[in-house]
Amino acid sequence: MPLSDFLKGGAAKKVLRQQLVPGRVIHCPIMFGNPRAAKDKFSIYIGSRDDDWIVFVINSQPAPYILSRPDLLAHQVAIDPADGHDFLKYTSVVDCSKIHALHPGAAEKHLLANLGDVKCCISAGVRGRIVTLISSSKLYLPFDRNWIIGQLS
Repeated sequence: MPLSDFLKGGAAKKVLRQQLVPGRVIHCPIMFGNPRAAKDKFSIYIGSRDDDWIVFVINSQPAPYILSRPDLLAHQVAIDPADGHDFLKYTSVVDCSKIHALHPGAAEKHLLANLGDVKCCISAGVRGRIVTLISSSKLYLPFDRNWIIGQLS
C-alpha cells in the first residue's frame, strides 16, 4: 500500500511539495522520441517554470547520439552511488545537454501514488559540477543558463 494512502486529504500533496526542491531526484515517466513515448527515468528536479517542472535526465550511459557529438558529450556529469546516491546501482550520468519539461499534473499524480519515487537530493559535489558546467555552457541562452544556476546554487 502506498504511503500516500496513509496520509489524509492534502497531506500527501503537502509532503511531496515540501520535498520537491531544486536538486531532488525523482523517478517518473518522461516523454522521449518521435513518436513520443514515455520512459520511466530518474531525473533531477531543477524547478518550475512556465507551468512545467524542469528536469535533467539521469542515464546509465550517454546515448549513441550524444557519444557522436563532442559538444553534447561534454555536458554529461557523472553521478555515483558511493556519493550518497543509493538509488543508483552503478555510476551513471546526468545529461545536462538538454532540459526536459514535465507536465506537473501527471508527474505529481505519479509521485503521489509512488512517494518512494521521490529520492534524495544530489550531493554537493554533483551539484557543483553541474553548476560549473552550465555556467560555461554555450548550449543555453543566458536567461536559461542563469535560471538553472540560480535554481541549483
